[in-house]
Amino acid sequence: MKFVAARPFVACVIIGATSRDQLEQDLAAFERPWSEDIEGRVDAIRLRSNPCP
Repeated sequence: MKFVAARPFVACVIIGATSRDQLEQDLAAFERPWSEDIEGRVDAIRLRSNPCP
């Protein structure tokens, strides 16, 4: 969730929770910090398998 929200071209993150517990977990993901270090590590994985944004 946080990865998607951190994309500059994303206007809205759609959450498809099927239970209250899942919804709470999804919403809590937005509270987690997103640092340049995490961004770099995610990009290293993403660019290896899918170079598209």
